[in-house]
Amino acid sequence: MAIHKIALLFLFTCIIAVTQGASVHRRALADDIASTKDAIARASTGLNRILDALAAAAAGGAGAGAAGGGGAQQQQQQQGAATETVAATAAPATATTESAATAAATEATQTAAGGAQQTGAATPDLSAVTAALTAAGVIPDVIDAFTPTIELKVTYPVGDVTLGNNITPQQAATQPIVTYTAAATDLFTIIMTDPDVPSRAEARNGQFRHWTFVNIKGSDVANGTPGSVYLGPGPPPGSGPHRYTFLLFKQPGQLDPAALGINNNNRAQFRAQTFATQQGLTLVGANFMLSENP
Repeated sequence: MAIHKIALLFLFTCIIAVTQGASVHRRALADDIASTKDAIARASTGLNRILDALAAAAAGGAGAGAAGGGGAQQQQQQQGAATETVAATAAPATATTESAATAAATEATQTAAGGAQQTGAATPDLSAVTAALTAAGVIPDVIDAFTPTIELKVTYPVGDVTLGNNITPQQAATQPIVTYTAAATDLFTIIMTDPDVPSRAEARNGQFRHWTFVNIKGSDVANGTPGSVYLGPGPPPGSGPHRYTFLLFKQPGQLDPAALGINNNNRAQFRAQTFATQQGLTLVGANFMLSENP
């Protein structure tokens, strides 16, 4: 009986010990859970603060960039407006004049391009050609006064011949490209001559025939018949500027180059106006340049 009581007492003691141990374990576990929750909460708070700081920094940078971009754009707009105002204030009349001149030049070019091939079409205003030829003395030294009806364009590798511009002998050493607009059924002659041989002041050997091309159908210069092959300018040193003159004549019909006396020989003392009169040619276009050998 006593042993039974002792056994029961021991069992009861064990149960109490186990119960107390479990209770201690549960409290420790609860404490651990609570500590973990606190750590997580603190970490979350810190993370939120970091995110808030980053967001604030990004917002501030974007605002500053927008403000800087807006300021630069505003400055550019102000500068552009100022420039436009100055331009409009400085030369409104010039802009209007240039626009009118451009329109007039375009209209004249279009007229020249189509007028020669259309019966009754208006001819371009080439009064500047006559004025330049007269001012330089080409009229009457080389040709008689006339009314040009075709714009004669002569182009060297260095650029165009433009009614008295300066082109050196070296720049004009090769045969130029000649262009104009004309009806394909018409025939033309091209002559290049120098009246100032050996100089303008003493032109005892002028004119010198540098180039002739005859029987040109329309504006197809390449298919014409050469008379005198091209010789570039060769003014004597110190003889001053020479007036190298290009003439475009309309032919009454086919010409016989062999019978014209315009071969590669006897080029000096040529007279373009006399030649044109003898062959019944009509002068329709002209151009000239200055060239000298200092």
